[in-house]
Amino acid sequence: MQIIDIAQVPNQSFSVTLEGVRWDIRLKQATTSMTADLAADGVQVVSGQRIVAGTPIIPYQYLVDDGNFLIMTENDELPSWELFGVNQVLIYATFDEISAVPPEVLSWPQLPAYQSSQPIINNLIIVLEP
Repeated sequence: MQIIDIAQVPNQSFSVTLEGVRWDIRLKQATTSMTADLAADGVQVVSGQRIVAGTPIIPYQYLVDDGNFLIMTENDELPSWELFGVNQVLIYATFDEISAVPPEVLSWPQLPAYQSSQPIINNLIIVLEP
């Protein structure tokens, strides 16, 4: 894993070459969170992706064969440009490093199925009045 220096400013763009791939990275302050644009060798991979602490910025493995980026923060707080370089860092992890993480660390907890006596459409409960 590599730590990539990021400036303590709300909006920034920079390029870095990792594993032979030139990454163009743009970090931006949105209304209540930070977002990222990533391009690999000039090909846009994500645009406006909301950054959540400890979560890969590229949300789907099929989007890229190389590594991924994460912002690590203290206590899993939302990333904030005011804390870049203080207690928040941008990390690049290779595909092999990500693959070495035990599956139980990467998997979501199993939750019981939601039970309802009402019809559910697109995660919305529709209550039909008689």
